[in-house]
Amino acid sequence: MKKVGLLTIHAAYNYGAALQTYATQKTVCDAGAECTVIDFSTSGSLAGRKFFRLPLSMGAIKHDIRNILKPRAFFRRKKGFDAFRKSRMNLTSRSYTHKNFKDIEKENFDLLITGSDQTLNLNLGGEAEERKCFYLPDIGGEKITYSASMGEHIDRLTDEQLAFIGDALSRYKSLSVREERCADLIEKLCGSRPAVLADPTLAVEREHWESISEDFEGLPEKYIFFYTVLSEAWVIDYVKSLSEKTGLPVVAAHPQNHFEVGAPFIRVDTASPERFIRIMKNAQFTVATSFHGTAFAINLNCPFISIILGAGNRITPMLEKAGLSDRGFRETPPDDIELYSVDFKAANEYLEKARKENLDFLREALKTE
Repeated sequence: MKKVGLLTIHAAYNYGAALQTYATQKTVCDAGAECTVIDFSTSGSLAGRKFFRLPLSMGAIKHDIRNILKPRAFFRRKKGFDAFRKSRMNLTSRSYTHKNFKDIEKENFDLLITGSDQTLNLNLGGEAEERKCFYLPDIGGEKITYSASMGEHIDRLTDEQLAFIGDALSRYKSLSVREERCADLIEKLCGSRPAVLADPTLAVEREHWESISEDFEGLPEKYIFFYTVLSEAWVIDYVKSLSEKTGLPVVAAHPQNHFEVGAPFIRVDTASPERFIRIMKNAQFTVATSFHGTAFAINLNCPFISIILGAGNRITPMLEKAGLSDRGFRETPPDDIELYSVDFKAANEYLEKARKENLDFLREALKTE
């Protein structure tokens, strides 16, 4: 059995990051390899896991104030995510940053995987040298990318960054990405087109996600689930209007959004990743602005509305492939939109096909020389 090292964004207290890491690890194992997640952290992810953040910035100040006001919520959230990492991720015994990154070679992996999520996004945050590590530029041996993404802002890449990307990825054995735009760019830079695959969270069957989910006590019997990593005031106003229209409270899971305070919001910031799944599954319907919030609504067959903020390069293609473009909106959805019932027939057919494509790619790519 091949020994595979997985380099991904796993360390943040973020549901998408944690669950995509688990899904990526699982699909690699399903393809017949022994998968170990490389415990690599950027300065940004390390700072987000601390009670106080330095150096001070507007985001850090909000982070610190939030934790000072609700310290128990921070530590309960930390406990849930740390337990998920310990029990669900097969992590390297040694931790890495960009300073000791070259030592990964001592792990003696047969093959290295970069992906999924925004591992190829050089502008996601943190120092430039840290982001470059995800390209494994100075690490020898066989390497592949698996359903990796460059994020929303491909057009912002500088000539220097493009040159780095082309040189680094030309050293990979096999490439696959999550979006067509990313494939277009890599084809231009490297001369060959990567496979375009579904996010690994979609490649894990709904029944498996449900099997690892856990109850979150204290929730009302019926509610709207609102999951957004970044939001805008008009989205909050829309969610409030849905609560007034339906008479349902709104359960909100991400602590960074300071808009969601007071009625009708019920905060569940302390939920573990396993409980996040159950909260969404039990909701009457979900409103999501995040990629993985939308992905889980599709996979779990939960009625949903996806609010597309920014360029939409990640969410829009996923909705199109799933036959659910009518569930995505760049502005306030119409009053007559169906809330409680969504036809997932085409989406489930897409998911079945996507799972096969992901496994086929991995099985072929894992054949080391």
